[in-house]
Amino acid sequence: MADAVEIEVAKSMDEGSPSKGVPGAEKLEGFFGKPVPDAELEIWASIPPSKRDKALQRLVALDRHARADGAVSAKQAAQEAGVTLGRFYQMARAWSERQSLASVGAFASTTQTRQRIDPEVAQALQAAVVEIVAANPNDSVAALVRRLGQQTGVKKAPNTLRPFVERELRRIEQKGLAGQEIQFDCTATSLRRVDGSHHVAFLVIDAGSSMIIGHSIGDVSNSAAGYAAAAADCRSRILKGLLPSNIWATATERSQLVPGTDVEALAALSGNIRDVLGGVAPQLLRAGSYGRYARQQFSLKIGPIRFLPNRTVENAPPTEWKAADGLSASDAQARMELAVSAHNGEVLSGLSGCGAAEAPREMIRLLELVSQR
Repeated sequence: MADAVEIEVAKSMDEGSPSKGVPGAEKLEGFFGKPVPDAELEIWASIPPSKRDKALQRLVALDRHARADGAVSAKQAAQEAGVTLGRFYQMARAWSERQSLASVGAFASTTQTRQRIDPEVAQALQAAVVEIVAANPNDSVAALVRRLGQQTGVKKAPNTLRPFVERELRRIEQKGLAGQEIQFDCTATSLRRVDGSHHVAFLVIDAGSSMIIGHSIGDVSNSAAGYAAAAADCRSRILKGLLPSNIWATATERSQLVPGTDVEALAALSGNIRDVLGGVAPQLLRAGSYGRYARQQFSLKIGPIRFLPNRTVENAPPTEWKAADGLSASDAQARMELAVSAHNGEVLSGLSGCGAAEAPREMIRLLELVSQR
C-alpha cells in the first residue's frame, strides 16, 4: 500500500515548485493545484509528519476512485485508503462538497493531544464561536481560532479550539441546504371531504429550504399512517429523481414531528427509530401543536390551499353542506400536489444549487423507517 501511495504521489509532484515553503506540501499540488490554498497549507502544517502519509493515502484513494470511471470500486478504494467502506463513503461525500484535508479527516486523525475541556467552558466556547465567525466571515480558520482564544480567555492549544471553529463553519455552510432538518407536520386544510369536514394533510417539510418534500391526506386519529404515506411519497420522489440534485446538505442532523391524537403510537415509532438512527429520530412536539411548521415555513398557505390548525381535531361539517361540493381523499391529494409543486417551484428558484448531489443517507433511512411505521 505504501508503494502505491508513493507512486501516485510522485505523479502529482512538481519538484521545482514547493508550496510556500511548507515542508512536503508540494505533494498536495496534484490534488489541490499549484499553489496549494493557504487553508490547506495551514492544515498540512498542523499534521504531525507521522500522520501525513495517512492523509496522502486517503487522497490518493479518493482520487483513483473518482477518476477511474468505475474501474476502482468504493470497496477497493476504501481498502486502499485504510478505512471502512462506510467511512470512505463519508469522506467521498465530504470531498465532493469541499476538497480539503479536513474533509477527509486528516486533521482529526492527528496525534496532537487535545486538552480536556470542562463542559461549562465548552458551552462558553460554543456560544462565543457563533458570534466570532459571524463577525469575521473572511478570516481564515487559524485567525478565527486565535480570536476564539483571545476573546474567551480560554488558554488552550489551537488544536483543542479548532474543532469549535470548524463545526461552526460547517453549520453555516449547510444552513439553507435541504435535508439537514426534517419537520413532520399535520393540520386540517381548506379542502373539504364529501361530508363537509376538512381534509387533514400530513406534510414532510424541509426546514432549511421550506420545501414540502412529501405529503399525504389522512386521519389525525391515525397520524402514524398519515406520516407513513407522506414519508413514502417523499422517499419515492427522491429515489425517482423528482427532486433536483445539488440542493442537499451532507447529513441530516435532526427531525421534529407533530403527533396526531395517536400520541403513543408516534412515541413508539420515534423510540424505534432512535434505536437505529440515534439523534436523527423524530423529536415529538407536545400534543395539539398542529400546523406549527406550516405556520413557521409558509404562513399557513400554499397557493389556493389554506391550513387550518384549529380545525384539525374539532372538525365538524357546516350546518348546510352538499356532498357534491366535497372532495374524495384522492382528489384532495391531487389538489395538494398542484399547490405543492407550485410552492416548491418558487422555493427552488431561490436556492443556490451548491449542495450535494444526493440526499443524506440518514434522511433516506429516516423516511424508510417512518414509512414502515
